[in-house]
Parts: sequence; structure tokens; C-alpha cells
Amino acid sequence: MRKFKMLTMLCAAIMVFAAAPVLAIPTYGPNPSGWTYASPIDNILGYEALPNSGQATEVAFATDVVSHFGLSLAGLAWFDGGNAFGQTSLNLYDPGFPWVFAVIKVNGPNDYSYLIWDTQAAGGDDLLTTPLPGQTPWNMGVPPNGPYGISHVSFFVAVPEPYTLLLLGLGLGLVGVAGMRRFRK
Repeated sequence: MRKFKMLTMLCAAIMVFAAAPVLAIPTYGPNPSGWTYASPIDNILGYEALPNSGQATEVAFATDVVSHFGLSLAGLAWFDGGNAFGQTSLNLYDPGFPWVFAVIKVNGPNDYSYLIWDTQAAGGDDLLTTPLPGQTPWNMGVPPNGPYGISHVSFFVAVPEPYTLLLLGLGLGLVGVAGMRRFRK
């Protein structure tokens, strides 16, 4: 009986430690960007004039930018956040889910895409706030001198690995079995 308890506790501990990445908030240390703004504005890691080709282009662009800062998109998934905003800035835009990076595409002479990093306190506030028009390098102005407004926003969100969730479920199941066994006695 004592061996069963020890084995159950050991299995439960292993499962919890294996599932720890799912429970952790993605953090990447201090902001490496040269473009930092007063809170709650999210920081721009990079920008580029990208062709209008969708997910593959945005993922390649984001991967390239974050690699320059020693960051990674590992464990993150691309998510289409919507289009046709037509605004020159966003203030506390709530997509309704936690995100780490966002690609904001704008329409205009250069069709810039900006990679935004949710670096607010405590792992991010999950609200998207862009710089105001005219702040470097946020190239937003009045047509024909600048872009016409935000056309599309995509997000990179943390996705738990399926096997990690399976391990977590298995560990919690073992703890439940041990608890039921103790309750019956």
C-alpha cells in the first residue's frame, strides 16, 4: 500500500512538471526593441513592406524579426484577427484571447506590416494598443502622404501541446484515483 502511494505521488509530480509549460505565461525578458512607448502602448519589434499574401508571409516575417532578438515563435500559432479596421491607431483593442505577438497590416503607398509585442507588465495585458500617428516608426498619416489605415490584424497565440495536456490529464487522474482509494478506507 505504501509503495502504491509513493508511486502515485511520484507520477503526479512528474505529470505536473511535464505540464508546466502549458501553465506558464510566455515571457521573453526585457524588451529588446528600440521602439518603446509609454504604457499601455505595445512595442513595435519591426516593420516591413510586405506583399498582400496572407499567413505564410506574416509567419515568415514574424519569424525573421523575432529571431533578431533571440526570441522564438515556438509554441505559438498564427490566428486571423480580422480586417478592415480603417483606423490609423488602435486603443485597448481586445481580441478576446491572450496573445504574444501581433502583425498589423496597413493599406497605403507602402503597405507596411508591423510586428507588435505584448510586453506590458505581468506577461502582457492582452489588449492591443498601437502608437499614435506620427510616432516613429508607426508610419500612419493622412492620405496621400501616408497609409490609409489598418486593414488587417493577425495574432500569434500560445497553444498548449496536445501531449502536455494528455500528461496533465493523466496526472490529475492518478491523483483522483489515489484520493478515491483513500476516501474508501
